[in-house]
Amino acid sequence: MTLVRLENVTKYYSGELLIEEVNLQVQIGSRLGLIGRNGTGKTTLLEIIKGDKEADRGFVEKNRNISLGFLPQTLDWAQEGRVSGYLWQAFAEKVQLREKLEQITEEISRRSDEEILEKYARLQSEFEEGGGYECESRIRGIINGLGFSEEALERDLNSFSGGEKTRLALARLLLEKPDLLLLDEPTNHLDRNNREWLASFLKEYPGALILVSHDRYFLDQVANGILEIDDRRLYSYPGNYSDYTGQRELKVKTWAREYEKQQEEIAALEDFVRRYKAGQRSKEARSREKRLERMEKIPPPPPPRKKINLRFPLNRMSGQEVLKTQDFGCTKDNRRLFDGVEVELKRGERVAFLGPNGAGKTTLLKCLLGKDNYDGKVSWGHGVELGYFDQEGGFFPKEKTLFEVVADFGLTRKQEIMDHLGAFRFGGEEAEKKIGVLSGGELSRFNLALLVLHGANVLLLDEPTNHLDLDLQEWLEKAMLSFSGTLVFTSHDRYFIERVATKIWYLKDGMFKVFRGSYQEFLDWEREQEARKNQKRRTRINRKPKRVTVSKKKEKEIVRKELEEKITALEEEIEKHNQHFSDPEFFKREDSSEIMEEYNKKKQELELLISRWEKTLEE
Repeated sequence: MTLVRLENVTKYYSGELLIEEVNLQVQIGSRLGLIGRNGTGKTTLLEIIKGDKEADRGFVEKNRNISLGFLPQTLDWAQEGRVSGYLWQAFAEKVQLREKLEQITEEISRRSDEEILEKYARLQSEFEEGGGYECESRIRGIINGLGFSEEALERDLNSFSGGEKTRLALARLLLEKPDLLLLDEPTNHLDRNNREWLASFLKEYPGALILVSHDRYFLDQVANGILEIDDRRLYSYPGNYSDYTGQRELKVKTWAREYEKQQEEIAALEDFVRRYKAGQRSKEARSREKRLERMEKIPPPPPPRKKINLRFPLNRMSGQEVLKTQDFGCTKDNRRLFDGVEVELKRGERVAFLGPNGAGKTTLLKCLLGKDNYDGKVSWGHGVELGYFDQEGGFFPKEKTLFEVVADFGLTRKQEIMDHLGAFRFGGEEAEKKIGVLSGGELSRFNLALLVLHGANVLLLDEPTNHLDLDLQEWLEKAMLSFSGTLVFTSHDRYFIERVATKIWYLKDGMFKVFRGSYQEFLDWEREQEARKNQKRRTRINRKPKRVTVSKKKEKEIVRKELEEKITALEEEIEKHNQHFSDPEFFKREDSSEIMEEYNKKKQELELLISRWEKTLEE
């Protein structure tokens, strides 16, 4: 079934043509990844589909009964109250039924005649058959998957940060299950585990979705089609992102050949018409003229992409010993983030610094740079020159232009400054933009442009691929692989980590670990740690439970026993999966992604069961 159809949609922005003659059909089951360079109109296209903006030409046709949900990059937040109430709004009809049941329960406490009992039974049946009792577990499952604890349900919405509110808005959308989901950078505020959970959820989504994302691994896991905006037009490719990368070059080459061939044919026909239209061969000329009119014109293929020659030259080489810390720790906002960290960093190492959001990775980098207070000792080696990429976009004066900031970094000749800015897509009038008006993607790009000028031999990069389009991510990868200095970076981008990292730092729950090996070996180690954790939980479950009051003892023992049986069975299944993952050949299997999805679902179910079991131990 077609949910949405776009025909020849064209849109101008500030008088400039943004997208032109876009044609698209979205069917039930479509999971479309929308890609393209920053500023090409991806968000605008989503807003046109939603109805927030109108096309200047063409039209958008929607199925009459379609329900549609949209997650923007930046929320205009006007919600108040507790998180649980906000999320329960996703089930409007069930909320009304639940409120009616509560009202009738109060009435029953005052009178319990047959009529009101029948009414209660009827509403309760309706609530149950409509999945009302499943709503709570769905809410808990989704907020857990998106990185929130169950305690967050009782917090006030205004106590959360902007990124956390975006995640809550995503949770609400997933609970609502609209026919068509429009997601603009849904992974921006998610760590690695949350991204993997969301990928598994969306892969099984019963409706359709269009998502803008610069996360290549996420697109590979979710998308069954790729839409690319290039040179104002929309191009469609079947399959996921990896399929797209193989198809695009071949498609453009074939397209270019067919276009050139048709252009030659058109030129020959037009020449014939021009020469013989008024002569003895006018009949033939008119025939060729009609042929020209009937011909379905092939549009020109997308132009070759402008490449950025992204390199990070060094002013000089550092010594072999780059960094050493002793009893390194930090406390922030009355919370001990890490303690007793002992690391040694050698020249040429490329370290991926991993851990969940809020673990303290950014703070640790800033402590190493001396921007935040810390305990212990940090010793940088001989000849070390530091360069830092700030995920917030740096500390540039907002009133200055890009040209002025680059000039402050040592470039003096105007053409030299313009050439440098142009290499990072800030050519012409873009150079006169003020820092304060730059988008997230533009700030990241400009930050890289300045970092190149540092000549640093040690780079500390905090989420360098955030907001970068896919071309820039690939060029940054190549630049990092050819970088002859030392690199430490935080990232949730699995593609980037797998290709660049030679070593892992890991911070979670205040514990810091250095892992020597590939990213895949780290993931294997992480699964092994999870299996050990499950074994400890199993041991706890087998211990004698705490005493409870006599009046509740029997009931709690029954519930606890049922939970323990379910937990044990689930842990056994998870352990079987862990045995799969220890085999290097497993990830070559065709069904590896399906097994991974099942594994993640079982882990989430296990966490919920253990949480319920622990509550039975409370007085």
